[in-house]
Amino acid sequence: MLGLRPYHRAKPRGLTLSEVVVALGILAFVALVMIGVFLVLIKASAKNREQAMAELLTESLLERATAAGPPTWGVNGQTGTRLEAVLQEDGARFFYQVDSVYVPPDVTVVEDGQCWQVTVVVGWWLQDSDQLEDSREGFGNRYVKGVRTVYRRPGDRV
Repeated sequence: MLGLRPYHRAKPRGLTLSEVVVALGILAFVALVMIGVFLVLIKASAKNREQAMAELLTESLLERATAAGPPTWGVNGQTGTRLEAVLQEDGARFFYQVDSVYVPPDVTVVEDGQCWQVTVVVGWWLQDSDQLEDSREGFGNRYVKGVRTVYRRPGDRV
């Protein structure tokens, strides 16, 4: 038996079917998790975009209202009424309402002006019957509220 070697089978170098199935399962799980994360990020991005646009619109409306002053408050006397604003850039629809409340003077202060509290509420994703200050499930608040106190003396011009 010199020079004769016993027959040895070489180890297989490929993957078995079970290893391929497990690897594909892991890849599918990772892909589904990544898709879920991207969907959440897209949803958060949309919410942040709407929120930022509403905050800018709120500040703009507050500036316009305080500049116009009583009795029109920049909305031609339609305080307390829900109005619609469509942004030209992308056609986004927002609803807003301007309210003003007269703040009576302190009895110790004698001034000839009036103090007003102006409130602007801007909402989005509203149905006809929805209130402006409402929330949407999964998106949180769907409104922005801005409040400013304005002191006006007769004859003041902005």
